[in-house]
Amino acid sequence: VPGGGGGVPGGGAPGGGDPVAAAAPVPRARLASAPGLAAGVDWDPQRGMPDPYEDLPITRAVASTLHFRGVLGTQSSAHPAGSPVVPVFRVPTNDVSIDTGRPGALDPVFVVDGSPTALGFPAVIHRAHYPAPAREVHGFTSANDGQLLATPTASTAQPQVGFLAAGAYVAFQGPIQVPTAPGAGNNAPANVTDPRYIGRLVKFPSGELPRAVTQVALGVGASAGVDFGPAAATVDEVVFDNAEAFQNLPGTLPASHTAGAPLLVSQAMGPGDAALQVLPATVRTASRTISSPIPLLQFLPPGGGLLRVGEEILAYVSVDATTGLITLAPNGRGLLGTRPQPHQIGETVHWMEDWRCTALAAGVGPNDPVLPLVDTDGFPSEGTVLVGQELVHFTQRFGGALGMPRTAADDEEGDRGNGTGFDPEGGYGAFRGRYGTTRSSHAQGAPVILFPARYWDRYEPRFDGPELAYVEIEREEAGAYWTGAMWDGQESSQGGPEIVVLQRIGDARWDGDPERDPRLTLLEVEDVEGQPIPIGAQADRAAWRVFARYAVGAFDPQFGLSHGWKESPRFDQLVITYRARTRVLRSVFR
Repeated sequence: VPGGGGGVPGGGAPGGGDPVAAAAPVPRARLASAPGLAAGVDWDPQRGMPDPYEDLPITRAVASTLHFRGVLGTQSSAHPAGSPVVPVFRVPTNDVSIDTGRPGALDPVFVVDGSPTALGFPAVIHRAHYPAPAREVHGFTSANDGQLLATPTASTAQPQVGFLAAGAYVAFQGPIQVPTAPGAGNNAPANVTDPRYIGRLVKFPSGELPRAVTQVALGVGASAGVDFGPAAATVDEVVFDNAEAFQNLPGTLPASHTAGAPLLVSQAMGPGDAALQVLPATVRTASRTISSPIPLLQFLPPGGGLLRVGEEILAYVSVDATTGLITLAPNGRGLLGTRPQPHQIGETVHWMEDWRCTALAAGVGPNDPVLPLVDTDGFPSEGTVLVGQELVHFTQRFGGALGMPRTAADDEEGDRGNGTGFDPEGGYGAFRGRYGTTRSSHAQGAPVILFPARYWDRYEPRFDGPELAYVEIEREEAGAYWTGAMWDGQESSQGGPEIVVLQRIGDARWDGDPERDPRLTLLEVEDVEGQPIPIGAQADRAAWRVFARYAVGAFDPQFGLSHGWKESPRFDQLVITYRARTRVLRSVFR
């Protein structure tokens, strides 16, 4: 303390000096941050006070050897009263591998206990320091043993003795309210590789499997005592997949840890490339990469499937399990609303094993009723497929193909049956171009994706068969004169299906042409200004079939922004007016 007496700042001690001079701190500037480090991201090893022992080589050597202050690559600093003291703990990291993350300042994270059912506690990182594996130790030399005059010698690098230098030393912005034990949980098997059994720090995206749950509630608050109000989004449909591929690889516990684990891109690819190269026997888990003694691509269906790489979905047609080469389908990039993108070495490749996909074994035209496939394994006996931008219903699976019935075809001569133009040899595929999509031609090798559908779109003009979906109402009255028809219903609010009614008077064929057969009429409106639609025909029998017809654009094959294909109209009633002979319902003779 300046002032000559050894007094304390502010006076009052023996020998009191100038209190103003005694309280003035010695100006010391902070050193500049190390090149390449953004302020506030990591602790800069150069932050802190300049070396206070620069001119005291003996003290400097002793301080660097004992290593009490400024440990793990930091430097000793002055701390005024009121400085926060923040607990620091260590998390292991692997700076060489990309399979483990690097926490940094202001990262939102979760601290999770070693239990598969643990919810975790949210936190924000204050700072994360990555110490160097070695520290600098100084030395000194004296002219001889009888003199205190010392000169510094070159410093040496020595291992961080007494500290675990590998990993990151982390401090949080606030306290953690849930106790979290390090290491494995009580129920963890020996040598566990599934991180859900280990107390850990988690930052999205961690690659972890979902938390083990026994039930899921949709459309409710977080708990009985919490109400978040109306949701900001509408959940249209929830699908729970069950990944089974690649589980029980050697060296992993539990066996399900690697179920659904992703493969790794081994060669960069552009958005127009027709092949994907992956490591044939390696998958990535949340803890590390796992190598298999056998090629893993042999578990993928050889006839084709879907892969998700980054934000792109791709369709493949063949795999080489030995080399890891995956051949993609023509037009198999950027499927299901995604876009073709470049992919780099190390990106994850997820096999979408719950989506069945194969390729066309031969080209098809817009009206063909049969889709020949490379592999029909996994396709049901009836369902819906997406080919290019066309949705197709199939009603049978046979001989390596998916099929559907044909519609009636026109008979140009008009001399078959009753002259309505019906050709018994058949016309085009009845269920091409479903949900307002366009019947199209597709080349050999085009991806064929088994597609989930909520309602059938089984209305097709000029077709009569058990595969149709309709409500039929029939009335038989001898010599009746049919005057009018009207109905009530509620159609889609999303631009999807509408109600249409096919009216038949007499014994006309249901698959006839309404434009050529006057006994058939397609009613596309409910009424005429509130009155029944005129019929004006006499017959012993009349019938009506009520269909749901999906409008063009009800399905958006490119971005999935149309929702009309997910809806069905509501049909309430059909009102028919007619005149017929008086009928005696009951008579009494006396």
